[in-house]
Amino acid sequence: MWKIEKAKNFDRNYKLVSLILYFFIFSFVGYLIELITFTLKTHMFVNTGILFGPIAPIYGICGLLILMLSRYKSIRRLFQNSFFTFAFTLIFGMIVEYFTSFYIEAITGMNFLNSAGEFLCINSRVSLESGICYAVCGVINIFFVFPIVKKYIIDKVPMKAQIIICLILVGLFAGDIIYTFKNFDVMTSSANILY
Repeated sequence: MWKIEKAKNFDRNYKLVSLILYFFIFSFVGYLIELITFTLKTHMFVNTGILFGPIAPIYGICGLLILMLSRYKSIRRLFQNSFFTFAFTLIFGMIVEYFTSFYIEAITGMNFLNSAGEFLCINSRVSLESGICYAVCGVINIFFVFPIVKKYIIDKVPMKAQIIICLILVGLFAGDIIYTFKNFDVMTSSANILY
């Protein structure tokens, strides 16, 4: 089992800038894992995300929620066990995706997170396959991405540079959301191809 080298990595008050950086990094890692999974499964290279850019915000949200939970000493101790981390992120990710699918459907009128036909699918909203994707992403983010980002970006990059990076990322994210909604017809035709 993997162990987190220093439990104190989680024992901190996160600055808004750090949280924004973690959100985008976790979202990008989740997007990559989802893209690789889908490509291996279908032998097609398709942007499976809801947005046009290489980001899956649901992974960023789950990652941030896990970081916030890990601030509690008893939970932080549990996250040092890779099996617990895998199981927790599998269940937690499936719950978040289940309710996110209702929200997205309310806004767009479509279920972009449609899991129909996948193993252990629940109401065409979530499946064991998507849960495993969350679990793999959770383990990668907690045991590899988080310590690397903390060590080489959060602790070393000057705060002014981090703020500039955050502003650029937030601007690109906002632009992606606007572009996505302006080109919603293209998205819906892509979604029909996928599902």
